[in-house]
Amino acid sequence: MPQMAPLWWSTLFMMFIMSMIMLSVTMYFLPKKESGSMMNLSIEAKNMKMMW
Repeated sequence: MPQMAPLWWSTLFMMFIMSMIMLSVTMYFLPKKESGSMMNLSIEAKNMKMMW
């Protein structure tokens, strides 16, 4: 095990959490806006992240 393993695992874990949050936000907004484009979806995701 290299010495930089904990930092690498924490970075990978944060990327995994961010992808899961974006996936859940997409799955939440997708049924409500079938006609909406992905651009509006990404803007709403950014607004949701700002609210947190």
